[in-house]
Amino acid sequence: MSTQTVSNTQDEKHPMTSHQQKFCSTVAELIRLLCSTEDTVEKVAVFYHQGCPDGIVSALLMKYASINDNVIPISAFWDLKEEVIKSKLEKVGIDVVDETVAIVEVDVVIPAAQELFNSARLHAKIDHHVSQREICQKIGGICIDNVCAAAIVAEMFFQQGRQLSKAMKRLLEVLDHKDRYTSVWKTSRNIQALWEAVFQSLRFMDRAETLLNELMKMNDDQSDLWISSMTAGGELLLSQRDDSICGVLLAYLTQATFNGIACIVVNFDTFPRTYEEREKARANRALIADILSSIFKMPVFIIATPNDDQSIYMISAGSSAECELTGLEIAQQFGGKQGHRHFAGFSTSHDEFNKRVTLGEKLELTADNWKEV
Repeated sequence: MSTQTVSNTQDEKHPMTSHQQKFCSTVAELIRLLCSTEDTVEKVAVFYHQGCPDGIVSALLMKYASINDNVIPISAFWDLKEEVIKSKLEKVGIDVVDETVAIVEVDVVIPAAQELFNSARLHAKIDHHVSQREICQKIGGICIDNVCAAAIVAEMFFQQGRQLSKAMKRLLEVLDHKDRYTSVWKTSRNIQALWEAVFQSLRFMDRAETLLNELMKMNDDQSDLWISSMTAGGELLLSQRDDSICGVLLAYLTQATFNGIACIVVNFDTFPRTYEEREKARANRALIADILSSIFKMPVFIIATPNDDQSIYMISAGSSAECELTGLEIAQQFGGKQGHRHFAGFSTSHDEFNKRVTLGEKLELTADNWKEV
């Protein structure tokens, strides 16, 4: 595979930067190590963002692509310590210093382990979190915020006669929209429906592997039947979800101002509802941010107070393309370091939040009219 193909977006008018060239070289080597019977590596450790559908699917695609059956997915978070990483590697029999080992990080950068990983024969990084661009460049990785990591992995490995099933391609299309928090609320009900049907299966490695094993074996007729049935089932789940959001959320919106920009604040702990109803709303906070930022064209703050520390707000900041600030830009102004362009998280004290965000009047949006806005 040529480096031009791997780069995904480059042409003669837009030459690759030095870090993209380094990435292409690294990927070419990774493809050779996974897909060749000669001069391969004994083990490839793929660290993926735990609970992240994109990271999990990416790791599994590399596992399927390897003809040497040597890919080992390992769950991880950004803030893991080096000793924890070493322990995870020891459990699967990997010595990073060994020249027969390769390391890949997908959708998760582990700062404490970068020096350790660089001891491996090969260290690659693939991400779509725009907040990770700088560290990606440092290690020769790539951060592309207009396509999910799984789509990049699929492009790299499943070409030249190796085809993904129609069902698998549709899953990647849906994953690309939803895991990057692109606004699809008004544009594609089918994307939302299929996502609603498969999301819980993609959050856990064992469930995702079972699902992908089935999808990879499907022919076109089987794929069409799966897509149709899952979309129909997802539509029923969407209706239930919409009713839940209407009933719990929409009467409790407050307009606010942050740095002179109009925004919306939703505080889960102000809802005079049951614990179960509040938890349903919390679980859909990305969707809530998508809906509200699309309707009002303002950034959205979604507040939750952790039970163990009532003085701290855990906040999700969301936005749509029409907003003056992105969710990530808001999070970064409060010290947040991780996230997507339109959906990112941070924590701050009550006092700091109230000092910087000025609350205003309640917004009128009822369960009867919100879908028509």
